[in-house]
Amino acid sequence: MGLPALEFSDCYLDSPQFRDRLKSHEVELEKTNKFIKELIKDGKALIQALKCLNPLSQIITKSGYGYQFQSGTTVSHLLYMDDIKRYAKNEHDIDSLIHLTRIYSKDIGMSFGLDKCGRMISRRGKVIATDGVELPEGNITDVQDSYKYLGIPQANGNQEEAARRSATAKYLQRLRQVLKSQLNGKHKIQAINTYALPIIRYPAGIIPWPLEEIQATDIKTRKLLTMHGGFHPKSSVLRLYTKRKEGGRGLVSVGTTVQEETTSLQEYIKTMAPTDPLLSECLRQQKPTKEEEPEGAIMEGQAHAWNVPPTN
Repeated sequence: MGLPALEFSDCYLDSPQFRDRLKSHEVELEKTNKFIKELIKDGKALIQALKCLNPLSQIITKSGYGYQFQSGTTVSHLLYMDDIKRYAKNEHDIDSLIHLTRIYSKDIGMSFGLDKCGRMISRRGKVIATDGVELPEGNITDVQDSYKYLGIPQANGNQEEAARRSATAKYLQRLRQVLKSQLNGKHKIQAINTYALPIIRYPAGIIPWPLEEIQATDIKTRKLLTMHGGFHPKSSVLRLYTKRKEGGRGLVSVGTTVQEETTSLQEYIKTMAPTDPLLSECLRQQKPTKEEEPEGAIMEGQAHAWNVPPTN
């Protein structure tokens, strides 16, 4: 909600209404000032946490634990901001990584949410139930079904159907919010491209997206546009997805979004694979194999996640 405008001429009258408006501006400025200070404080805390996580990453790498592929590439962990996912070849090694993190957390006086973590043990693609891990701070229980890492449901692999279903539902929810707003036609299209479609774009390059689901989502999008008066049933679909500078309306389709993100990710992996052993292994793993899956252990948590991928 916007604040009432302050006119310079009103200050001469010094009316009660002017004083009320001035007071509301002062209150809003105070709130904004407080928010900015808290944001700066949180940013400094995040930077400090990242500085502490970098040595932890080095310690994990030097520990010798991890999972080794047939090509000789070893992966011990994945780190993004304050989320870390660790890999080990068996239950003993994954427990050692858990205790290693606990000791490091205690040494630097920071909590990484070990009590919120979970561990998953899998052998030949099947989840094995255990008693968990006992720590001085509490127990880490096993994850039986699935967990989320960076917003993607996972177990022995990505829960592709669940991720697609969740992303599609969230996309349609945001689409309805935009169409119910008071924006004009041009700004509604821009809002869909920048507010709704990123929900599809985020998992698009990670999980496969069947063509049937892509087409169904695009059809649903056009139906909602028609229901809210934004697209006539007899209008040209081609013009709807054509750029505005070329005479179209500029809507980006779900199919284009998925294709662009998938292509960009594939090009990045191919470009960086010669200098990154893990990306090189990802590129090699794209080829289908019929080899059996070996034993593995996975640990997953809100702040930390440990995982051992299927063996080749």
